[in-house]
Amino acid sequence: MARRIVATASVSLVLWAASSLPLLAQFETRSNSPFGGVNGDHKPDLVLLDLDALSVIAMLNTGVVTFSPTTPLNFKKQAVGKTSAAQSVTLTNTGTTELKIQSMKASAEFAMKSTCGARVAPGADCTISTTFSPTKQGVQQGTISIIDNASSKPQVIELLGTGT
Repeated sequence: MARRIVATASVSLVLWAASSLPLLAQFETRSNSPFGGVNGDHKPDLVLLDLDALSVIAMLNTGVVTFSPTTPLNFKKQAVGKTSAAQSVTLTNTGTTELKIQSMKASAEFAMKSTCGARVAPGADCTISTTFSPTKQGVQQGTISIIDNASSKPQVIELLGTGT
């Protein structure tokens, strides 16, 4: 039979356990809490407590970049050889350290301009503007690929347009 253990402080802790399964702890931030999750970043975190092995595994929500609006950007129909109106995405550094951008580039058929520069301060945002210039008819898919210190993999903004 599962048991539920609740500890309440500035951060509430709820634990679930079944006979041979480890305990699962979910941290919920209270609006008046000076903390926020396990690491104080005000994002939900997950902690796994294994009482048999006497170990704790913490999975921290450490994402530091958000995009708004979410992708993909859809340019819909655009005449071949003509350039669309620009669409913009806001990149926000939600982390507590400076975001360092190594490169940012758009795939063929799409072009981009950015106000981001090489560094984005914590809590700051910048704008990435993209246009679509089809060279042939049909659906064209592309990306803006961003290489930075927030992830070991490129961050991608998906792009879609149709050449007519």
